[in-house]
Amino acid sequence: MYIGKNIDRTDGWDKVTGKIKFIADIQMPDMLFGLTVRSPVSKGKLKEIKFDKNFDFSDITVVTAKDIKGENYIHIIKDDMPCLASGQIEYLGEPVALIAAKNIRKAYEALRHIKVEVEEETPLLGLEEIVKTYKREPHSLTYFYQPQINKGNIKEGFDEASYIVEAEFYTGFQEHLYLEPQGMMTYQKNGKFYCVGSLQCPYYVRPAVAKVTGKKEDDIVIIQAPTGGAFGGKEDYPSLLAAHTALLCQKSGKPVMMIYDREEDISFTTKRHPSYVHHKAGVMKDGKILVLESTILFDAGAYVTLSPVVLSRGTLHACSVYSIPNVRITAKAVKSNIPPPGAFRGFGAPQTLFAMEAFIDTIAHRLKLSPYEVRRKNLLKTGSEMATGQQLTEGVAIDRCLDRLISISDFKKKFEIYRKQSKSRETEILKGIGIATVLHGGSFTGSGELMLKSKAAIQLNPDGTLEILIANTDMGQGVQTIFPQIAASKLNIPIELVKCPLPDTSRVPNSGPTVASRTTMIVGRIITLCCDELLNLFEKHYKEKIKIDNGILLLTKSKKRIPFRKAASEIASKKPLYIEKQYDFPPEQVWDEQNYKGTAYPVYSWGAIAIEVEVNKYTFEIRPVNLYTVYEIGRAINPKSAIGQLEGGSIQALGYGLMEKCELKNGKFFQNRLQTYIIPTSEDMPEIKTEIIEVPYPRGPFGAKGLGELPHNGVAPALRNAVLNALGIEINEIPINPETILKYMKNRGLV
Repeated sequence: MYIGKNIDRTDGWDKVTGKIKFIADIQMPDMLFGLTVRSPVSKGKLKEIKFDKNFDFSDITVVTAKDIKGENYIHIIKDDMPCLASGQIEYLGEPVALIAAKNIRKAYEALRHIKVEVEEETPLLGLEEIVKTYKREPHSLTYFYQPQINKGNIKEGFDEASYIVEAEFYTGFQEHLYLEPQGMMTYQKNGKFYCVGSLQCPYYVRPAVAKVTGKKEDDIVIIQAPTGGAFGGKEDYPSLLAAHTALLCQKSGKPVMMIYDREEDISFTTKRHPSYVHHKAGVMKDGKILVLESTILFDAGAYVTLSPVVLSRGTLHACSVYSIPNVRITAKAVKSNIPPPGAFRGFGAPQTLFAMEAFIDTIAHRLKLSPYEVRRKNLLKTGSEMATGQQLTEGVAIDRCLDRLISISDFKKKFEIYRKQSKSRETEILKGIGIATVLHGGSFTGSGELMLKSKAAIQLNPDGTLEILIANTDMGQGVQTIFPQIAASKLNIPIELVKCPLPDTSRVPNSGPTVASRTTMIVGRIITLCCDELLNLFEKHYKEKIKIDNGILLLTKSKKRIPFRKAASEIASKKPLYIEKQYDFPPEQVWDEQNYKGTAYPVYSWGAIAIEVEVNKYTFEIRPVNLYTVYEIGRAINPKSAIGQLEGGSIQALGYGLMEKCELKNGKFFQNRLQTYIIPTSEDMPEIKTEIIEVPYPRGPFGAKGLGELPHNGVAPALRNAVLNALGIEINEIPINPETILKYMKNRGLV
């Protein structure tokens, strides 16, 4: 039994020794190197792409929109984003042409001899401009998606309330800053296109490439190369990059590689959506929230891409972990003229959870109540009804997480000491402690898993090894280790017999994308169903009941003992035995997409976070000192790996809240290099104490739920609340750096 054991990463040794080949390490004969010709403005009409007549383009492959043999769009949710712009330009850097040369130096030289002429128009840039326009002329904006949640009676809730509390909250961009930038390579063989790249979702890329090349999907093979990080940034963008390499390959007849440098990657690929949230709540004197009315705006950029589903999750998490009887949420994904934001760990939830968790402390601050007591007064519990009408029937552990957090952090005592000290004029360093309580729904929203119909497979080979065949990728989170643990434990065989290769769509079924905290919970369950079927086939083969004990088949009637590898060679002697199963969607999970009613997620993971900070009263520098986190994730398949995910996600979230600034200036990202986009280093790390609570989920493999996105949800608001405790002022935007604090202090006349 390998569940709950700290199994070393199967790919770890090859990674730390440099043996693994990433996409940039791959070489092929006659390979060309591609670059993108981009728009120089944020909005306008493309007039002409000029090629310098004094430069020899004879050995340069050039692709424009007119060369596309298929359809000129990238297939994601809605087919509105062109593969190569041919008429209207919607964001600075939008691809208008592609070039490829025998070496990258030659390609860059050619790029310098191409000029793009655009008749410029006035763009809509920046969240502040969106919010100003929305407040003044909401009908003048274009909305990609507009979900609404309605529960109870808003008017009655406000009429009954003792206090009305209002606040606005802003979050900015966040760059994924994966170690390995975007990269893709395409070649042709036997009439098929093979796209190899750093990616998350092979079965997203395949139809996108088929559309632009005019080929059938069966003629497109997507292979994941070892991937050096993604965090959501390689969910949808690889579809565009693969399409570009495929078009160059199609025209040149040669393999084509495209690897973005860091500046290009930061400047033009996806980021976390900036957000604006306005909360208005009716609250009783004891902190009980009777009614919440909210407006949510996400800057969705130039094209639809993934914004509807990102906003959907953000909307569904907007009430956080609180039972509120009357709710009205109006959410909008707003079109603008920036590169389309996309998926990022948390997928819309960190934005709205920041707003709600900061708002809870705002309520406590204004009503002079304890933020702990306000949370305790409103927490969801088993039997509670969420804003969508979903009734929570099992696994609600947020109260346990919060109580344990309060204990290990000594929150109540420290909060009062630091609150009184914030008014002191004698000390230069002010201390603060803040908390946040959060959740994250596992799997696709609503009926998404039903529509996806995910399939996974196992293959028993004659040599006695077992392969797990899934489309889910390992991008650092440990899929290639966790799934062998699940299969080996389910079959009770040595883990050394189980392999989980990286996806190749010519070999693996569509088990769905590696997103939404679904891989272990959903696909892991399918693998257990495959293992059950394998046991059934063994019983049919031997015509009696069987148990497997440490790799030995025990035939209960004849009392025979047969080694698993020997049994495998018998049952799979002529060809490998392939077993495929489909996810069994729970029939009780009913979702009304149009009205946003019903079961949004089958189960939730829970978390409570506290952070202690020191704030310099004169420089406004913030130093995180201690970070305490308690997470409930169902069952930790590999505790060491789970802790790594939880702590890594927490530090990534700390950067989101504390320092990661990504500003737009005339449509261009100012912080587009590692020298200017600042993320936490070892110097910024607080002492971390992480604990896991396990409340097994019956439909998860061995009780496991999702955990990958959960740790990004609570650290930023906890940080904001700690600064409120230290300084006594409400700062309602992130990142909270010294400049942010100075701005708020000036606005209040405190400096």
